[in-house]
Amino acid sequence: MRLRRAQLQDGAHLRTEQSQLQGEAGRGRQADQERHEHPVNGFDLFCLLLVVLFSIWGAFRGLFRQIFGLIGFIGGIVLARLLAQSFGDAFAKDLGLPVAIATAAMAIALFLVAEIAGKLVGRFLHKRMTGGFTKAVERGGGFLLGSGKGLLVAWVLASLIALLRPHLQHLESDTSLSKLDLAHSHVLSVAREVNLITELRGPKKS
Repeated sequence: MRLRRAQLQDGAHLRTEQSQLQGEAGRGRQADQERHEHPVNGFDLFCLLLVVLFSIWGAFRGLFRQIFGLIGFIGGIVLARLLAQSFGDAFAKDLGLPVAIATAAMAIALFLVAEIAGKLVGRFLHKRMTGGFTKAVERGGGFLLGSGKGLLVAWVLASLIALLRPHLQHLESDTSLSKLDLAHSHVLSVAREVNLITELRGPKKS
């Protein structure tokens, strides 16, 4: 009697394990079927193309031109914030201009000076990198920096779409955007998990 009871219990246990394995196998087949149905995603391809274009453009421009262009851009913003007000006040008094106009003009002038200076220095160094090794470093570094820019731009774009997509269902389904197949995009899935825009915005204050 005990032996039969043990056999019945073992049989029930085996059937439970078998059903679990069948369920897992079914889910695996369903996932494989979905991957075969959507082997290439339109939006993922668009993001990949964006990264490739930035990489090629980065290799063409070179490392130093990109670095000093970025330094000039950031430096121009910093200089405009630090010096535009004081110089604008002085020029407004000397030239008889409204303070707001003089300050805005000075901010634009400071930004342009820093931007142009950064580009000139970058172009000068880029032309000096003519040797075999130094040219390879210049091109390779430019390619890597361009790739980083492309990834950042793609991440920002995906983060923005991930935020707006719930409110634009008709735009997605009733227009040519449906060809991008946003519902099965791996890039959008990552952007939903780690959204750059919400990360930069920080936690909401209560």
